[in-house]
Amino acid sequence: SIGTNSEAYLREMLHLRALKNPYGIHSLDDDLTIYSLKYVRVLNDLHNEKDDIRFASVKNFTAEEMYTLIVYSEEEIFTSTFNGLFSRMMIKLGAVSGFEFLNQLGDNRFRTFIKMAAGFGKLKPFLQSMTSLYQQMLMIKFVSGLEQYNDLSQAVEVADAFASINDSLILKILRGTIRYEYVRFSTLQNFKGTTIYGLLSNLFVERNVSSANWFASVSEQYSIPNIGRVPNAKLFDKNKVCRWLIYFYDDEDGTASFASFIKTFTDKNWIIADSGAYVLIKSKVGKQVYIYANKPKHEYDGQEKLEAIFSNNDYVPEILVHRGHSYYAYKTIEKLNEETQVFILGSCGGYHSISMILERAPDIGIVSSKQIGTMFVNNPMLKLMAESIRQGKDLNWQKIWNELDVSLKNNPKAYERFLDYIPPHKNLGAIFIKAYSKMMEQE
Repeated sequence: SIGTNSEAYLREMLHLRALKNPYGIHSLDDDLTIYSLKYVRVLNDLHNEKDDIRFASVKNFTAEEMYTLIVYSEEEIFTSTFNGLFSRMMIKLGAVSGFEFLNQLGDNRFRTFIKMAAGFGKLKPFLQSMTSLYQQMLMIKFVSGLEQYNDLSQAVEVADAFASINDSLILKILRGTIRYEYVRFSTLQNFKGTTIYGLLSNLFVERNVSSANWFASVSEQYSIPNIGRVPNAKLFDKNKVCRWLIYFYDDEDGTASFASFIKTFTDKNWIIADSGAYVLIKSKVGKQVYIYANKPKHEYDGQEKLEAIFSNNDYVPEILVHRGHSYYAYKTIEKLNEETQVFILGSCGGYHSISMILERAPDIGIVSSKQIGTMFVNNPMLKLMAESIRQGKDLNWQKIWNELDVSLKNNPKAYERFLDYIPPHKNLGAIFIKAYSKMMEQE
């Protein structure tokens, strides 16, 4: 009977998930993700409606249920959807402190929530719901015990959150805890623990106020890879061609995105050849850049034809681009080759997508978004990249991002989405995973 009512089913799963060591935890998480996304996608689609209409479906939800929608929809939740759910969650909390609230939920995905709250600028109001002692306890818990997990998911949550935290008091707590944990694991000669906290300490070198010498000395032992640039020479195959492979999908945005994409390359420097199910865009002057893209209405046969071309000729895409919703992302990720240099992920893949990407291509540069990608950012970005490569320049991510920052400010809606994009040199989660993998190889 519970399963016939989606709200009742969601509440029962929440009750089970809050238990210590619940049975079927992976199945629970999978179903919570499915049900959360059902609600969040509706809230996203209603972004132009008034709040009383947009959030009507969650009007009777508890604070726990709204929290669940947030942390299980990380890959797709819009900023406005997060803000709306967060404000309603805080109202429903009432006099209950955020610290006690997380305890009642069994601290389920609390690091994900803190990272998201920091990213959306809501960490401070959440912490203000609790005493200063609880604030300190929560942030210590946030950064402690990362070595006990089988994977790096929790350490990556901390690394990603760091990019969005500017509060000096919170940073002081994080610094102190990271230093304490590093010293503790050094004493225990725990290689995994010292590696995790040694790499995290590296993130504090530039922004640290106190103990600068200590963090600097530790960071020298745990180097973070520099992925701010891709040399032009690495972007070409033995035939001196830079090949791109772009996957479009037959969703509601696909046709419009594809049309806008084609228009972006309609100028004197490029020629577009239409082959029915796909197009091939070639540079007319400068270095040879070939951009292959299937048409969205030809999701299956177009992609199959492109893959046959690459397979039959032993081509490897130097740049792979995913143009579709996040639930299609795994299909594109499966096409990755370890020689691919750049992967443009139009929607946020979270830790699991980043991990899957790096397993296939350890040295790849990843561009991702906290939200579903928009053509008003994707197309200008792809054009800047293509022009840099055609002109024989390196892909300098800081330079590209600075240029996008200036050009997109004329379009407020596009600029708002652009702020949710994460370039390779700012993707702390990916940087952390790369650095950790290399350190573990040296053990």
